[in-house]
Amino acid sequence: MSQLSEASVSLDYKKDVQNHINTIHASAQFTLAETQGGLHLQNLFFVIQI
Repeated sequence: MSQLSEASVSLDYKKDVQNHINTIHASAQFTLAETQGGLHLQNLFFVIQI
């Protein structure tokens, strides 16, 4: 069994990702989580090229 590597993604606290109460917007958090999940799945599976 191969050892899985760990990776992390982060989001800078900038005005572009803040909502009207100056916290990180839910859409930005969701996008960050989806990105991390995609990277994790990409590391789990691989394509055998013929």
